[in-house]
Amino acid sequence: MFYTHSWSRYTSTTALLCALVTSPALLILTPKTSFAYEQTMTCSNSAGAMFPCGANESPLPVCWSERSINYVINSAGSDDLRMDDGSPLSLALEEAVQGAFAAWTGPECSNISITYNGTTEDNRVGYFKDGKDTNLIIWQEEWPYADTSAYALTSVTFSASDGSISDADIELNGEFFTWSTKEIPGPNEVDLRNTLTHEIGHFIGFDHSSLPEATMFASAPLGETSKRTLAEDDLDGVCAVYTPQEESGCGNCSQSTTGSPTLPWSFLLVLSLLYSQRRKRKHT
Repeated sequence: MFYTHSWSRYTSTTALLCALVTSPALLILTPKTSFAYEQTMTCSNSAGAMFPCGANESPLPVCWSERSINYVINSAGSDDLRMDDGSPLSLALEEAVQGAFAAWTGPECSNISITYNGTTEDNRVGYFKDGKDTNLIIWQEEWPYADTSAYALTSVTFSASDGSISDADIELNGEFFTWSTKEIPGPNEVDLRNTLTHEIGHFIGFDHSSLPEATMFASAPLGETSKRTLAEDDLDGVCAVYTPQEESGCGNCSQSTTGSPTLPWSFLLVLSLLYSQRRKRKHT
């Protein structure tokens, strides 16, 4: 099972989509590299890149400029995680979501704060300039994408000019997978905290790590729980990007020696395969 990326670029913003998929065919697209944590970049200087840097454009690291962020959960919850009385949003579900965010906000070496702001009936995914935009966590019980093997899809909208994120939404595949908040999930279940902790890494601007033990590593089997907590590589990333010395912006991430300033060829190949699915979504 692999996490893959698909991009769509529009005028001043770029939408990054990250999915956990189960297709073994993508294994050949993931070569070994010497890189550890990776940041999403606004463009790429790599030959054949889908979104090459323009004449006056350089790759910039993507992150939240603000250090205090809110998110909401769609009130429909998950069909797999309802309460005994049939209520759609169980306490266990909320606690699992909050625990996944806490994995990234808990380290004292970083200053990013991501706060649960309750539930919403809004089911819109994407960035909207209507004053009602939210960073949304939502289960899609009728999965709207062609790739039915995806566990989840994370959409990040950021400025192509400075890399600042303006919106992030996580969609979870409730139609083709069974979700679990149990301490030990079943062998055919998807552990919610495990998947969300990885997806939240994308939510705050990280791509995949080349280290198998990292939360941001590009594969995860059913029933896995090891990504609930951050590995040293993930901690290195969040501490470098969201350093307490910086009250806003992307910290010293552009000078980081552990990250890569461009996207590896494997991701670009996958991006080109999945791009056509997402062109219809427009972010302004």
